Amino acid sequence: MVNAFVKWLLAALLLLPLLPSRAQQGSMAVANKKIKLQSISIDDGLSQGYVSRVLQDKTGYLWIATADGLNRYDGYEFVVYRNSPDNHSIASNYVKKMCLDRAGRLWITFAQGGLDLFDRDSGTFIHVIPIGSRPITTDPDGFSFLGQYRNGVAFIRNRQLFGVSLEPVINGAKKGKPASASTRIQPLSAAKNSAKPTWGIMPDIYTSANGQTWLLDVNSSLYQLRIDTTANRYQFVEHSLPVALVPANTPKVCRHFFAVDEFRGLIYFQQYNNLYKLDPKTGDTDLLMQHTGFWTFLFSAVDQNGNIWFANYGKLYFLDTAARKGWFVESADRDIEKKNVSTDGACYLDNTGNIWVSTLGYGLTKINLRNASFHHVKRERAINFSSKKIYTSVRGDLRVTPWEGEDCLFDTIQKKLVPGEMQFTDKGPMKNGRLIPLYPFTPGSTKIPADILQHGNYHLRPMHNSYICLIEPDRNFATVLYKEAQTVYECPYLLAPGHKVWFVAENKSLHSLDLASGRYVHMPLPTQAGLARETIARDRNGDIWLAVENGIAVYQAATGKWRTYLHHQQGGLQPGSILCFFFATDDPEHAWIGFEGKGFCKMNIKTGACRYCTTENGLPNNVVYGIMQDKSGSLWMSTNSGLSSYNIRSNQFRNYTFEDGLQSNEFNRYCFAQSPAGAMLFGGVNGVNYFKAAEITSRKTDTRVWLTDMFVNNKTIGPSAGAPVARDQELDLAYNQNMIAFRFALSDLTNPKQNQFTCKLEGIDEEWSRMSTEHNAVYTYLPPGDYTFRVKGFNRDGVGAGNEIRFPFSIATPWWQTWWFRTWLVLVVGATMYALYRYRLNQVLRLQAMRNRISADMHDEIGSTLSSISFYSQALLMQNPDDAQRSVLEKIKSNAQDVQDGLSDIVWSVKADMDSFESLLIRMQRVGNELFEPKNIRFHFDADPKLKHLNIDMMTRKNCYLIFKEALHNAAKYAQCRNVWIDIQTSRQQVVMTIRDDGRGFDTTTQSNGNGLGNMQQRAASIKGDLRILSSPGNGTELTLSIKTPAQ
Repeated sequence: MVNAFVKWLLAALLLLPLLPSRAQQGSMAVANKKIKLQSISIDDGLSQGYVSRVLQDKTGYLWIATADGLNRYDGYEFVVYRNSPDNHSIASNYVKKMCLDRAGRLWITFAQGGLDLFDRDSGTFIHVIPIGSRPITTDPDGFSFLGQYRNGVAFIRNRQLFGVSLEPVINGAKKGKPASASTRIQPLSAAKNSAKPTWGIMPDIYTSANGQTWLLDVNSSLYQLRIDTTANRYQFVEHSLPVALVPANTPKVCRHFFAVDEFRGLIYFQQYNNLYKLDPKTGDTDLLMQHTGFWTFLFSAVDQNGNIWFANYGKLYFLDTAARKGWFVESADRDIEKKNVSTDGACYLDNTGNIWVSTLGYGLTKINLRNASFHHVKRERAINFSSKKIYTSVRGDLRVTPWEGEDCLFDTIQKKLVPGEMQFTDKGPMKNGRLIPLYPFTPGSTKIPADILQHGNYHLRPMHNSYICLIEPDRNFATVLYKEAQTVYECPYLLAPGHKVWFVAENKSLHSLDLASGRYVHMPLPTQAGLARETIARDRNGDIWLAVENGIAVYQAATGKWRTYLHHQQGGLQPGSILCFFFATDDPEHAWIGFEGKGFCKMNIKTGACRYCTTENGLPNNVVYGIMQDKSGSLWMSTNSGLSSYNIRSNQFRNYTFEDGLQSNEFNRYCFAQSPAGAMLFGGVNGVNYFKAAEITSRKTDTRVWLTDMFVNNKTIGPSAGAPVARDQELDLAYNQNMIAFRFALSDLTNPKQNQFTCKLEGIDEEWSRMSTEHNAVYTYLPPGDYTFRVKGFNRDGVGAGNEIRFPFSIATPWWQTWWFRTWLVLVVGATMYALYRYRLNQVLRLQAMRNRISADMHDEIGSTLSSISFYSQALLMQNPDDAQRSVLEKIKSNAQDVQDGLSDIVWSVKADMDSFESLLIRMQRVGNELFEPKNIRFHFDADPKLKHLNIDMMTRKNCYLIFKEALHNAAKYAQCRNVWIDIQTSRQQVVMTIRDDGRGFDTTTQSNGNGLGNMQQRAASIKGDLRILSSPGNGTELTLSIKTPAQ
């Protein structure tokens, strides 16, 4: 109970605003700051809610120490390392502390003592100091690691400093195999001039990126540790406060607070209940804040803006070192407020500027610093606060008019909305419950009092839509400048320099009112413009721009003339409702116009040409309510899907949503304004966002992309337990390991699910893949070959990673696809084909020899016998036999001659050396001459010369010749013709033989008693030819034979 009371009392003291002793010093006047927080717990895959440390390595993995294992997080998935019977598993599940050495190796200590080294190449752990030994610490609540030592780390054990060094074989293990290392633990001796810290319960010791180690002892004294690795000596150097900064008669007070600013090289520490800032480069120490009373033993994180984040008595704090003010951090989400903010854990700043807060039971809390930069404000105790209009007074005060409730004034110091000085009711303006009388004003005849214009802080405000009121709350002054009888739209107006008011009356005319002189002028709108809408703006030249029914009307104040930009589909202004105008300070030639449903356009003021940007170009939504420009020249736009920052030079968008701390994704029209200091206000349906663009766009973007896993045939390859995929050597895969999948991640853990990637597999893909939030790539049935898998990563702002993945691998060629097998196969096939060719050639030669032998035998044996028969018949006829004998002998002679002719044809057709068209043509011509010459029939023979170069097989040659011979015999015997024409022509496809006579012809439809025509048709069909006969009585006969052209 006493301890609880003391903690409650100390926390209460933090809320007391104490006056600073010097003008430049601050005091711990703490207010509440609501920030959108993200909780990561066991529901997301974390092994346990008790988190003692968080650390991010150079690759990008986030390592989380819990009481139930070591967790590795890549933004998508957790990999948990737990103890198992395997000697190469982590020594204990209760991980207490972690540290990285110069090479980026991870060292781990445990609650039960012991020291492990994680070998990332094999995914195993090397037990340097076994579990159960004396804890590596000066106290159970103290810190063990003292920073880097050679290629290992230095640590405290039994109040003695040691250094651990490693042999170079630490990375010599084969990939996927457990590593072994030779470690050497050596005690370090103190230098003679070393200071002596008072050991005991200490806060965390911090080793900065440049290798400097800082710590506070139990008396809150600040020391720097220097280690001489050559002599194995250490030296503590105390940084004492300058005497001028030491409060008189004040004890040092043992309240630990310690923070290191890596970006500026500054050290923050607490002594005498005050917060001090040390610059190690110059040695200067300044008093930053008085009466702070922080008490924390854990890491504090300093972001890139110099703000300190730390846990203090179960509360999360945010300390603005520039403003010297602090806040309690509250969650903007009431459902997670308790578990996210109630913490005694350490704070850690990752490589891209996110704050990770350890909780002792609720997991991790992530703070996107952009959420802290987008200040979300709304009226206190207001459940619903939808802004209607944001405007500025003459002095530059920012005022917000809600749809319901009282006007608010934005306090730029406290960064919150406070009630306005006046309230507006149906009866009129009121202040402190009293009605403010309206100053009588008549346009053209009344002036505003000079003291109001010269010294006041007046502003314009609409009332009842049709009223334009001038309000000066400090002097209780209010008047109605203009009142419209009826209105459809809210009366558009603006306040210009020189105490001049411009407004549109009855949507038909522009009015100018000089508040100092009372001069009142109205200018009717051009007829072609149509009625005015609600949007009005003033450019740098003093011209007034109006959104009108048919486009834009511009009143040129210098000449008093109108200029219109009417709707034009071809390259000009397109039809659409205009919501805002903007005129960049560094670009007088263009106007920027926001539309409802068409995005925005950049219009050339001289030509009227417009270039539109929509969601297709990167804009989050095509409704653009407001446009403003930051100091860097980028445009900021409010939409129905968040805010968008547009870089005019690069034409790139950076989009921000509710996840980044916006009041909502939906904003309202007329709700945007800029303070004199350049801060921007955008109002929406749930309040107002106030921010400085430099704090949003200057966030750290040092990101890396890396491979987290590789799968081959649905199995993880490489180290066990999900160690990162190494890229130091090419991976060789078997021919059947051709289904490959990759997983990759980006080290920017701000919004991992919105990081985008594009990949390409060289050897397969010709182009890069389309940008996507998918963090994996799958390739199936890859052919053998050499490949390089490439990945580029981009965070949600479109900023690319500082590296590119190039992972080479190869898939082996199966033996049946290797060059030597293909060569052997070609040789075997070639030899087989040659053998078949030789066999076929031998068969052909043998057949030809047989044909020649048969033809010779027939000619010699049968031919000689037939010649003898013919000779003997002729001899008998010469002996004058009687008529009966002569008839028989002549018949014998004739038959013998016919058989001899037929045998001659057979011998000719069988003979192998006659397989050419040339021999066929010669025989045809000889037969024709022999047949027709004795009968006084003219024989005309014409053949294509190209036929002489063609070969023709025996069967085709025989059948063609017999068809030819049969046709000639028919002409000689029956046609009674005088002429016979033979024409043989050839083409690429066929040879056509035409036989024509001028005889008596015959009727082809009459059945013939002979077999000649039928035999000719059968012979033509046997050689796949086409035979056609054309004849009619008295018109001769024409026979046409078509066959396929033989090879040359």
